[in-house]
Amino acid sequence: MIYDMIYYSINSKMIDIDHDETPDDIVDNDKPSAASFLSTIENQFALEVNETTPLFIYMFGHGTNDARFIVLGNDEWIGAQQLNQSLNIIQQKTDCVVVLMLESCFSGAFIESISANGRIILTSTGNSWYNMDSKGEIVFSRFLFGQLKKNYSLKYAYDYAKKQMQNIGYSSPLLDDNGDGLSDENDGELSLNQYFKGNITMNVTVSIDENSIQMPYLVQSSKSIDISTRVFRGDMETDQVWVQIIPPDTNLTDDAELVSFNQIVLNYNQNSQAYEGQLRCLNQAGLYKIIFMANQVNNTISDPVVEYLTVEKETNPGDINNDGKMDLADLILGLKVTAGYNIDEGSIVCGMDGFSFGLKDLLRIVSYER
Repeated sequence: MIYDMIYYSINSKMIDIDHDETPDDIVDNDKPSAASFLSTIENQFALEVNETTPLFIYMFGHGTNDARFIVLGNDEWIGAQQLNQSLNIIQQKTDCVVVLMLESCFSGAFIESISANGRIILTSTGNSWYNMDSKGEIVFSRFLFGQLKKNYSLKYAYDYAKKQMQNIGYSSPLLDDNGDGLSDENDGELSLNQYFKGNITMNVTVSIDENSIQMPYLVQSSKSIDISTRVFRGDMETDQVWVQIIPPDTNLTDDAELVSFNQIVLNYNQNSQAYEGQLRCLNQAGLYKIIFMANQVNNTISDPVVEYLTVEKETNPGDINNDGKMDLADLILGLKVTAGYNIDEGSIVCGMDGFSFGLKDLLRIVSYER
């Protein structure tokens, strides 16, 4: 069994590993500790790994800027030196290559202390915060493992994942595989020849048809822009197609680990055989990133397709009736909207943050009127 070659340590009895909404009994250690984790590295697969069979370690969680990985709560953590000692033990026993993937804030801070010959270290960020969208749809490991499942090399998968994260604007992942404690152009030789081997079942995943995307790329100003795209269906039914809107000057590398963006679901049009919708409430002037994504009924998500839209003129969200000013008429319309009443059919009422109009937007109009 393939699960016999995987040791799963997580603070949970069972995990839904295949997205069928049924928990799977695959957890080996549901009460992880620093000691048990390090012992697992040193001993669990000492008889299976060797010069030709590498040991893969994936760590996901919270990290600190002094190179500590939080195992459970504030009291259970693993320092870089502790991790390095355990890696030394297993490699001295077996002469195996170790592939270590760290996905946490400040994961790059580990590299200097654990770098060594025969080790491939991939981190989701440098010595900085690691950000992901609040739905978990845009994360380093999703892109990385997606390519590894296609039997691409570790180096190829890393380069692909790095490019995707950079295109969207997230912090850049790092790779060190030559033992010098640095992530630079000298790395890549060892990871170029490492693959996830075994009987991997490759499914055909839904993907965005980039050439079919219909949207403007430059507008003067607008509260509503029509967009559409087609998809290449995978081996299962397409569940949903949507776009995330990243506003101009958004900083995706600050200390907010989870970030939320306006998300628009596109609806399927049988006549055009495309998924269609509207970008709404693009109030700010500047360059927007429009990220197209799709998923299947088993929650397998496509690779993102990033398009760019420039809005030349700022729109005042408080000007609800679009008469070029914010006054009592807008206040009355705002009161109706927040009370749940419908105003003129086809009207688009936007909030200051690009989301739906809310109480804070109404208070802004009240303050202006005073």
